[in-house]
Amino acid sequence: PLLVGAGLAGAAVDTVLGATLQARFRTPSGVVVEDAGDGAPLASGVRWMTNSAVNLACTATGAVVGALVGLLGR
Repeated sequence: PLLVGAGLAGAAVDTVLGATLQARFRTPSGVVVEDAGDGAPLASGVRWMTNSAVNLACTATGAVVGALVGLLGR
């Protein structure tokens, strides 16, 4: 049951990073997308914080929280 917290922590990091720091680009037609290729102007977020980087951060958070719960719960 306590490991559910690890999943929730990972989901929370995914939500926060995706909403605040994840890169979004503006296409020549003005549409904002997550991946517009090289050279597309950044509309919001941080250029290197791609969807893959957000996924890595949330997975790592879940793993670390799960490991800590496992170690501290002994």
